[in-house]
Amino acid sequence: MREQGLARDFVNGRGTPDAYKAGGIDLVPQLGTMIRADGQAVAGLSAMGWMTEGAHLGNDSLFRETNDYSGAWAAHVLDSLRQEEAAAA
Repeated sequence: MREQGLARDFVNGRGTPDAYKAGGIDLVPQLGTMIRADGQAVAGLSAMGWMTEGAHLGNDSLFRETNDYSGAWAAHVLDSLRQEEAAAA
């Protein structure tokens, strides 16, 4: 996905002198939506788990007890689908 420009590296402190690559891909905070190489969110493409290391603190995005990223992502997906359905009606 990086090679095709659909994902970019997560950089802790992007744009600052002490910035560093954390190893994972960049995401829209709390939603898990991937960010393309050009800095724009990729509508309909999200990520969770090990590939999000750095973008999610402690990478516990799958554990509801600590950080409910999966719940926020699911709510975002449902809201988007409802909006599309309403627009089509």
